[in-house]
Formats: sequence, structure tokens, C-alpha cells
Amino acid sequence: MTKPGARLLWLDLARGLAVISMVIAHTAPWGGVFVGTEYLTAPWFVMLVGISLLLAWEKAGGGTGVKSGARSGEQTPSRAGALSRERQAAGCPDQASCLG
Repeated sequence: MTKPGARLLWLDLARGLAVISMVIAHTAPWGGVFVGTEYLTAPWFVMLVGISLLLAWEKAGGGTGVKSGARSGEQTPSRAGALSRERQAAGCPDQASCLG
């Protein structure tokens, strides 16, 4: 593990190469030796953005962002309790009476 605030050399080098690739892609004559940079630069930038976002998320303590065992649309016990308290505060004993 790296110390907090330390730069990742490999990521900085990859970003630098991506910038150089972008400059080459936009200034090289069409059909030359560097024509491959036209097709590789954008995916390279997207990959680096994804890696950077993942690293920033983990550094911020974001974890996976999904509670274990909870699927999309399922209510966790804490969320179900909060909804029940909201209905009671609104004067609705159950969901059906609040909808109609």
C-alpha cells in the first residue's frame, strides 16, 4: 500500500502518454506512421478515467457501493423501517391507503 497523498507513477506516466498520443493524433498527417493513435487515444483516455475514478472512490472509503445481500429494488431492513415511519407520520397505516 502506498502512503496517503503519494502519486502513482504508473498512472501519471500513462496519463502523460495519453496526452502525447492525443497531440500526435491531432497533428500527424493522415495515413502516416502514427495513424493508429487516431483509434487508440479515446479508449485509452476512457480506461484511465475509469481507473482514476475507481482509485478515488476507494480512497474516499466508498467501498463497493452495494450492501451485501441486497439486490436492486429490494428493501433492506433499515430502509423498510424508515418507509414505515414515513407512512405513519403522513397518517397512512399501509402503502395501499397512501396511494389511493
